[in-house]
Amino acid sequence: MCLKEALIPDAIDLFLATSENGLSLLIGQPGAEEAFGIPGLTTDPRIAGGMPSIFINGYSQIGRLATDPQWQYPFVFDPKINYSWTKGKHFLKFGYEYEQIRTQVEDEFPLYGLYIFYGGFSGNYFADFLLGTPYQFELTNLTVSHIRQVMHNAYVQDDWKVNKRLTLNFGLRYEYGSPLWGQEHQSTLTLAGGSR
Repeated sequence: MCLKEALIPDAIDLFLATSENGLSLLIGQPGAEEAFGIPGLTTDPRIAGGMPSIFINGYSQIGRLATDPQWQYPFVFDPKINYSWTKGKHFLKFGYEYEQIRTQVEDEFPLYGLYIFYGGFSGNYFADFLLGTPYQFELTNLTVSHIRQVMHNAYVQDDWKVNKRLTLNFGLRYEYGSPLWGQEHQSTLTLAGGSR
């Protein structure tokens, strides 16, 4: 076999880790009870810090965003290999990629509380705030989902040089992505019930 006809690996890759988060700069600072005397909120260092979200009807919201914190920490195990092979008038390329995706997601809110003052007790929005009598209070438990997915991808490509003026390119690609599932193999897909 001459060098021109040898099977040559082009690239081999393995790992990719990234993160996306919406974290408040107040996280890790003194909490609501310590700094402002507001009791009953979490002291979890991943969440606590600063003033909770406070909405007084007719005024701008004060405190931190009700949607903070949110995060996604994906880790991708992504081995792939590509080969090139020249055989006569054919230049073949083919490869395979396996992806195992593991993502921690926290996207529930408000984790640090949302106080809403509408004046339902005193008749005045700001007076209700000063009295500490919210019309509505919202709080969500910390829920971190561990989402998983597996993907298989393969391709083959042929550049066939028919003559000096004509080259034909043929290719075929296959991609499969499994449904998403939770860490304990729970499905993340919920189907709405229909009528019979």
